[in-house]
Amino acid sequence: MSFLSSNIVAGLPALIGVILGLRLATEGFPFLFYVGVLFGIAFLALHLGYGLMSRFPRFAGSSIEIWIFSAIAVTAFATATVILISFRGALDCVVGLKQLSGEQAKTVSTALIGAVTTYVALAWTKDIGDAKGYFWPSTHFKKAMETAYGELVTKPGNDTQTYEAMFLDTVRGHGPIGWDFKARRIRSGILADFI
Repeated sequence: MSFLSSNIVAGLPALIGVILGLRLATEGFPFLFYVGVLFGIAFLALHLGYGLMSRFPRFAGSSIEIWIFSAIAVTAFATATVILISFRGALDCVVGLKQLSGEQAKTVSTALIGAVTTYVALAWTKDIGDAKGYFWPSTHFKKAMETAYGELVTKPGNDTQTYEAMFLDTVRGHGPIGWDFKARRIRSGILADFI
């Protein structure tokens, strides 16, 4: 198993995002700016990659890799949100804990925090932890390859290595390589050689 496709590396965006989320929750607005910039860089790099895949696939593929910063930013926002909601003052505004006894307030707080954490985990960060989904580069790399195919003046035939590199999980000469970091490098190189 390649180090770059291992769980050690795949889990790094979630870990870094949680650390940034803790800083965001404790330092507030100034740190919000940095996390926002991180997401902005990821967004620009992703769209640059989409636009250049049919002309400069190697550069476009590298640009799409920067999209991983979006996973870090989303995890940071999610972590900060859960932490801020867990503070009693924030919960009191949402639920109105003043009229409850200490034990009742604790039960209501735990239920609300659990619900918010579950929602954030399922809706936003589950795919990040699983190294797949919208916030992972392979999803967008596949779409960029499909878009590039439509933009190519001369399209590769269905029985060629280039076509396999653009659409299939198995590529002639490389076997079943999937769409991980190493495979994306191979695929963009094959497309670059075709162009």
